[in-house]
Amino acid sequence: MTVPRIRPAVPAQARPEWRTAVPPVERVEESAPPTGLVEWAAMRTGAPGTGVPVLLPLEAHRRCPAEIWAAVAGVDSAVTAILDVPDRELRATIATLAAAGVRMLGRVDLERGRRPVAALVDDVAGWAGRPVHGLVLDHCPPEADELGAVALAVRHAERLGLAEVLLAPGAEPHPRYRCLGARIVGFAGSWLDYQRTATRPGDAHLVHDVPVAQLDVARRLIGLRGAAWALASPVPLP
Repeated sequence: MTVPRIRPAVPAQARPEWRTAVPPVERVEESAPPTGLVEWAAMRTGAPGTGVPVLLPLEAHRRCPAEIWAAVAGVDSAVTAILDVPDRELRATIATLAAAGVRMLGRVDLERGRRPVAALVDDVAGWAGRPVHGLVLDHCPPEADELGAVALAVRHAERLGLAEVLLAPGAEPHPRYRCLGARIVGFAGSWLDYQRTATRPGDAHLVHDVPVAQLDVARRLIGLRGAAWALASPVPLP
C-alpha cells in the first residue's frame, strides 16, 4: 500500500504578510491669533469705514499690544490686513479678522523677479478659495524688462477671482506698471523720509517709524496726498 506523503505545514510566522502601509496622519497645530489682535478686533467690530483705508501688514504688527493696533488702524477707517502665508495655521486669525469686518489680502513674494514661473503660479493659486479679496505682490522688480512675471501674476490672480491686486516694488517702478490695472505701493519707508519724498495720489503710502504722538498728523498728511491706502505706524519697516 502506498502511503500518501503529507506536506509539512508552513509555520505561521514564515507566511508572508501583505499589508498596505498606512501613512501617519499629519496633525496641523493651529496657532491662536496674537492676544493684541484679538483684543483689538473685539473693540473694532462694527467700526465705521469713513476715512482713508488702512493697509495693515499682519506679520509686522502681530506682537504689538492692542493699543498699538488701535492707534495704527484708527477708529473711522476701513482696514485691510496683509496675510503672509496661506497656511492652515492662520485659520483662527482669519476668523478673528473676518468677524471684525477686516478685509484681507494674501502676500506673494516675487523676490525681485528671481522666482521661477511655476513657483510663482503655485503661490498665487495657493490663496484661491481662501477668504481673501486679493493679493499683495511684494518685492516686484521695478525694471521694464522684468514686467512679464508681474503681469503674469496679476492676470493669474484675476482669473482665480483675486481681483484686488497691489504691487509693491519697493522703489519707483517703470511707467509701464501703471498699465497693469493694479494699485501700486508708491511709498514704503520711514516717517522722516515720507515728509521729504514726492508721492502720487492713488497709490498706497506705507509710513513706518511714526512717533505715536504724531500718528494723527501722519494720517492727515497721507490723506491730503490722496493715498488710496494708508499706513501710519510706529513699527519699523520690516
